Amino acid sequence: MWSQEGEHASYAPVVCRGSGVELEHTTPEPSSGAAAAVRPPRKVGCRLVWALTVVLAIVGCCWAIVGSNARPVAKRRPFQAALFAAFGSDEAPILAPSQQAFEVGRTIYAVGADHRLYKQELQDLGTETSWKLAASGHFKSLAADGAMLYTVGEDDGRVYAQSVLNMSLEAEWRVSSAGDVEWIALSGDPADTIYKVGADRRIYRQSLRNMTASSPWAGPFCAGARVKSIAVAGDTLFGVGLDDEVHLQALSALGSSNKWGGSIALDASISSFTIAGSNVYGVGVDGKVYRQVATSKWELAARGPMRDVAIGQSAARWLKNDPTWSRSGGDDVGLWASTIADDNWGTPASEGPANLLGGGRWRTRWHDIRDQWFVLDLGRAMSVAAVRVQGAVGEPGKSPRGLRLQFAWGLLGPWSDAVSFEGAKEAWATAWLPMATMSRYWRLYVNDTWGSGGEGEDMCIVSGFALAAAPSPNVPQVTPVAASPRAQAGGGCHERFVVPPKPVKATDYNGLELAPVCLNRTQGPHHVFIIGDWGGIVDKEGQPPKPADHRGDLFPEQQRPFIVGVDDAAQLRVAREMAARAPSSRPDYILNVGDNFYWGGVEALCGARLGTERTRTGQWRAIFEEIYRGPGLDWVQWLGVLGNHDYGGFTFTSGWDQTIAYTWETEEPSTGRWVTPALYWRSKVHYADFSVDYFFLDSNVYDAFEPDEFTGHNLCSVEHNPADATCAPQGPSSVADCPHWFRDIWTTQNTWLVNGLTTSSADWQILITHFPPTWGKEYWIPLTRQFGVDLIISGHRHHQELHAPNDEGNVLGPTPFLITGGGGGITSQETPSEDGEDDQYGFMDMTLTSETLKIEAISHGGQLRKTIEFGPRYPEVPLAWAASVSEPGLQTRRRATTRQSVVAEAPSVRSLRQQTQASGDSRGLEGRWQVDESLRSTSA
Repeated sequence: MWSQEGEHASYAPVVCRGSGVELEHTTPEPSSGAAAAVRPPRKVGCRLVWALTVVLAIVGCCWAIVGSNARPVAKRRPFQAALFAAFGSDEAPILAPSQQAFEVGRTIYAVGADHRLYKQELQDLGTETSWKLAASGHFKSLAADGAMLYTVGEDDGRVYAQSVLNMSLEAEWRVSSAGDVEWIALSGDPADTIYKVGADRRIYRQSLRNMTASSPWAGPFCAGARVKSIAVAGDTLFGVGLDDEVHLQALSALGSSNKWGGSIALDASISSFTIAGSNVYGVGVDGKVYRQVATSKWELAARGPMRDVAIGQSAARWLKNDPTWSRSGGDDVGLWASTIADDNWGTPASEGPANLLGGGRWRTRWHDIRDQWFVLDLGRAMSVAAVRVQGAVGEPGKSPRGLRLQFAWGLLGPWSDAVSFEGAKEAWATAWLPMATMSRYWRLYVNDTWGSGGEGEDMCIVSGFALAAAPSPNVPQVTPVAASPRAQAGGGCHERFVVPPKPVKATDYNGLELAPVCLNRTQGPHHVFIIGDWGGIVDKEGQPPKPADHRGDLFPEQQRPFIVGVDDAAQLRVAREMAARAPSSRPDYILNVGDNFYWGGVEALCGARLGTERTRTGQWRAIFEEIYRGPGLDWVQWLGVLGNHDYGGFTFTSGWDQTIAYTWETEEPSTGRWVTPALYWRSKVHYADFSVDYFFLDSNVYDAFEPDEFTGHNLCSVEHNPADATCAPQGPSSVADCPHWFRDIWTTQNTWLVNGLTTSSADWQILITHFPPTWGKEYWIPLTRQFGVDLIISGHRHHQELHAPNDEGNVLGPTPFLITGGGGGITSQETPSEDGEDDQYGFMDMTLTSETLKIEAISHGGQLRKTIEFGPRYPEVPLAWAASVSEPGLQTRRRATTRQSVVAEAPSVRSLRQQTQASGDSRGLEGRWQVDESLRSTSA
């Protein structure tokens, strides 16, 4: 029984000692008011324990004598070995610092035998330390993620959430899920998925961010195996079975039919446990708390009786407006000091954000009470659980009403909503985030004021602001790398891809170079998913997307059988396999080769104000945001280009500019993942020991013919475009202008690309475009050879192809290329199989290292269809001038100086193309474009 002193509960241990055996039985101390009578330790059972110990010792000796002749028994993996394997290492996880450093700023929370919540500072944990009562309630299980705690109600089986900053005996817990829950565990850093043991003792899961009191759970998993409790470490799920053994399975291999992948030995009678870093904290069958540190054995860590434990953060605090939180930061706040990164007023020192954080107030410009904001740079990534905003003191009508707290991975966004809430007149309004969110950059966005409904208020005033935040021990600062002047102007090196402010026209940023991205804080291997031609059609609201049927009478060359369960669910099948692979691959980003929505792109006309058509169509939510989600996919950015169907398929007037505009979308349904800021653009990614230059290109000139040519498959078709069709001023001004506009884009892009490849200092150069290089191969062959392009990524053809450097069918050899047009937005070119043993629908998983690129083709059935791996592709000396070079076939390590020296001697791509034009080939940049008839049968 817990003591009734309210804050502390104490226990007296009973110890039986003898011959290397020490067993401890906990007997609670009875309490009576403020003073409790302390009984002497009981020795009941000690003699029996001693006798059993002697018997076991004798049996052990006998077994040792005969053991050499006994048949060896297969051993289960020790628990720590399995734990390290979950992190992909035979040793302690890299994330785990020293034990002392790990414990600082962390708290161990426990559900007691009385179902209340208790806590101790982890660094003070010990058998002589009393547990402190943390929260009233009636709980049976808990899990922690930074500054957020999740518990399971004993009475109703619901999941409840609370921040450690708001923890008190009186604080109410927020209901986060429906009932029928026995046990919970979290995965991801920060957590993005919650797993439960249901009342049926089976395992289920759902997205933590999207969890509500009515949201469904997916499952059951592990072939319906029944368990008592669960825990997660890295990519591994552990479950204590009804047989009291601990079983495990990779999260990426979870499925309704997949059984456990193995079992492990706990070497102790543990009923539940939690894993933090390389340390394991468990509750024994005796109710006490035990601990394993690194590879040591279990040791008694704290008194009980307890039911479950979790490790959370205690170094959390309210960051609020006071003199210590100034524009330049203050010693009292240290690393958590805020630097005012930006505002929407222009004079932050005078009633701007700096004044607010210095103890004053913030106000908008005169007559500006809507869509106002200010941005904060916290100095490092922090886990934010809540926000507080105080209205205008003494001027209630000027108090903010509609408020949004937003976060981003860079100063310039794109911004995603963390929570929307209503402000208060003069008073403080507090809003708790649905889940703790990790970010360095935050923005307070004001929609309107309490007086904007008719009281004639002409400004908005915020008198106080605070964030409930805790630093993340697992998100160290990124060391900036040298960047180009243009990149430095964009804010240095970022942890995510950051775009400049929203443009006026969709083509304003053609040729854009994003600020570099630094992913050198994470250990490899580094994965990137690749997909194309993925966006299907929705016939009726609420129904899932299905592929556009390309087998109709208009496409006689595409006639083939329809495979029910595959052809009607291709996009969903591919998305499912991406979600299954993501927890183990953990892609850094996703490369998208276009044809995002069938049949004709975003269902809007080009030329509207950017960002205005997203709500009407509903395509972004139903076909993108709600399809590609789950652990390892949530928040992962998609970097892409446009395909011919994004323009309209056989028109040029669909909402292709709205596809670009979605890059800056901040309102629902956007999750801030979409990055397509221009028709052609580039970005550099820095890893720990190598870098990659990505060039995103528009190749839709290959489907832009004269208006009266190939009218059934021509963006500029006079048959399908209205006579007055226009996308001016950002696109073709007329049907007649259409082919010229696409040629101009291509010509300008070519000059930009050559300059970019010439000056590239990255270890890898990768081109991403929609049309495969078999279209216009006379252009791609000299380009890839002259500059040593390492890889071309494309789509358009509705199946999957991987061409290694020396493959017989590789027209670019030795430059590899791939086609990933089987994303499932349109029926495949050939007939798929029900089990996915085909190359019709799927995606690619690329692994990057300093020495090699490895690409794996994954089918819609999760089958690994093909793998290629290759090293860097160095610039070549063209044969026409090789004799003038001392080493024919010269190769050079890819660095800017050597690359430029080679390029300086090489003839330009333009001159090579002029040579091919002189020989009779009319498909040049400046000439009239013609279609390659051999490819039209497979074009889409």
